[in-house]
Amino acid sequence: MSIFQDQDQNLDLSSLRENEVVFFIRIRGKKSSFKAFYPPNFLRKFSKITHFRTISEYKKDADFYIDLKKYDYRDISFQEKLLIQKILPIPEIIIRCRGLRSISYHEAYILVFRCAKFFIEFFKINKIKLLVGLCVDNYVTDIMFRFCDYYNIKILSTTDYLFYPKYKLLTKYGEHNNYRSPSSEEIEFIYNSLLNKQKSPLAISKIKSIKNAFWDFGSFYYKYFFRYLLGHKILKNISYEYKFAKYFKKFYCLGQLKGIFYLKKLDLNKIKNKSKYVYVPLHYYPEATIDYWTDSCEKFNYYCQLFDVIKFFEEKNITLLIKEHPAFFLAREVWVYKEIKKYSNTILVSPFVSTQDILDVVDDIVVWNGSTGIESIILNKNIYITTESYYSNKKLPHYTEYPNPRPFSEEEKKDLIGHILSTSLKVDE
Repeated sequence: MSIFQDQDQNLDLSSLRENEVVFFIRIRGKKSSFKAFYPPNFLRKFSKITHFRTISEYKKDADFYIDLKKYDYRDISFQEKLLIQKILPIPEIIIRCRGLRSISYHEAYILVFRCAKFFIEFFKINKIKLLVGLCVDNYVTDIMFRFCDYYNIKILSTTDYLFYPKYKLLTKYGEHNNYRSPSSEEIEFIYNSLLNKQKSPLAISKIKSIKNAFWDFGSFYYKYFFRYLLGHKILKNISYEYKFAKYFKKFYCLGQLKGIFYLKKLDLNKIKNKSKYVYVPLHYYPEATIDYWTDSCEKFNYYCQLFDVIKFFEEKNITLLIKEHPAFFLAREVWVYKEIKKYSNTILVSPFVSTQDILDVVDDIVVWNGSTGIESIILNKNIYITTESYYSNKKLPHYTEYPNPRPFSEEEKKDLIGHILSTSLKVDE
């Protein structure tokens, strides 16, 4: 069965020729991108292709260079502007992109049109059938995928998720796609793994979190000086990783070390009444899963959404256990913790408290679209969502429906896993 399919057409990867496929790559080039995103057994499915053509916003290893300086706004004809406005929901593209929403609307608007003009010209010349890429995480990939949809070019985009390293999630904007029919053996294996609380390979240790934080500290200043000041301000490079380098902040200020004092180890033995507590895992932010995977562009402001959740439960006299994300240790601005603590019903939990330990003493969980929701359903927990996701399938209650959970039978849990695996690429075979 074809790995790539939709409701009305199959695309056999083994039949595609070199001039019919383009692979999107990142700033570090082809070797790094292919190693991280396109595993060998996946590439072998393109049996007629020996040279994988690449497209990138950066010149390194790119067969097709997305040159955003090639066209200015005045180079775009009136008819092309009408076409761009037809294809692109411009305000949404700007508000969802963490880079564009950091600059003036006028400047962002011009960048959107310059990028769109590039793809109009690119697709006039290159008649491809398939673009292989990653899930959308900035305005360039967003625009590229929307033009692919307009010109009926198939898209195969991957990202790592809970079932890594055996599977990659196939999604552009966090949506579910029916790419394949998983076997009952696959479903059973994943179900038992989750039931047995097997630790995800994506989970990181405390030491790793600390090392990553200080790596991020040095990386920010390296990128600020070499990409933003030298590359963008002096050499006028307007590609995404250069123009917006100063906005990509994680741990960048020593003042963020104060955040440690807000995060508690938490004595879980003190939690006696499960019905009075709800677990809320914090998200890595900004990130594609919030910027692009939420079901409304109005939800791009994660913190306002989070404060709304807190307020809802405060008015119900429910205490929230709000746990920091291990991969975001020291990266959160301290003002966020201060604002959370202004609410009377919040306990900020250290990222190094085991999620499994929390789930042992709490039955109700609020998630955005993280994998905690999947794990918790299998473990008979009550899940409430803030947004639809690739696994919710309109079957999970919104947090405003609390305390009315949606229980899952064993058969329904396995159906859920099958639903997720149907939008996944098996990569370890």
